[in-house]
Amino acid sequence: MPAAYVFVCTNKTEKACFKQKLFGTVSRYLPIVLKVKQGDKLFLYNLDSDILYGVFEAASDGAEKISPRAWGGRYPAQVKIKIDFEQLKEISGACRIFPFVRDLELNEEQIKLLLKSFEKAPISGEPIYMENTIPNSEKLFAAFLDEQEIPYVRTSQEIEDFSKVLAKMRAKRPDFLILTKRELVFVEIKPNLISSSLPQIVVNVEEVNKLNQFQLLTGVDVILAFPLDKDGTAWRAMRPSGIVAHGIKRKTEDRDVFVVNVRKTEKIKLPFSLVTPS
Repeated sequence: MPAAYVFVCTNKTEKACFKQKLFGTVSRYLPIVLKVKQGDKLFLYNLDSDILYGVFEAASDGAEKISPRAWGGRYPAQVKIKIDFEQLKEISGACRIFPFVRDLELNEEQIKLLLKSFEKAPISGEPIYMENTIPNSEKLFAAFLDEQEIPYVRTSQEIEDFSKVLAKMRAKRPDFLILTKRELVFVEIKPNLISSSLPQIVVNVEEVNKLNQFQLLTGVDVILAFPLDKDGTAWRAMRPSGIVAHGIKRKTEDRDVFVVNVRKTEKIKLPFSLVTPS
């Protein structure tokens, strides 16, 4: 049986592990990391979320400073890894299930237990991080509407201006009220940049639920708009109900999110072809 090892990360260091396809630890564990051979089984345990990811394969032998600048040089005992995100699995509450999960080197019994557990674990896919956003997205959208000569009312998002009734009903006021030729439309602006190279959009579950509630209360259409470029010259959109229907609910570092394929946004191309339901 190949040897197996558990590397440890936190919410702050997890992203770098996946992005760089590299696991690392502090120098005092270098003698153990040097035992890692290409092809050995690896796992990654997040101390903050108590999630164990697996099963990875070592793409190199363990060594010192494979990537000297990774994590600011704090974790020089390193090994390269192979990742197949389509097969990546996770086990929550790992510390309770596997008391040895913080041990770097595993014995044969522990290896068998982990491998058997991961056979039954659900596929989680690539971890989601809130990124690929553009600043001043609301200002860009307002400029876009002005350029298209579409009248609008921009909603104040200051806390002191928020309706206590809406807050009690857990409804969120959208950023814009658009006055189209046929109807009124509320629009919530999201900074998530979407393109063919960024196949997914990520939206806060709580926010989507509150926008859905707002639409139910008002009876007025609500959509979420996403920029297609950094200058805000083109936008796509989805209704909250479409995000719930087509999105996959996932957990990030600090919140639940919906992950949606960007192709779903093609059904609403702004300015406002709202005849096709999401």
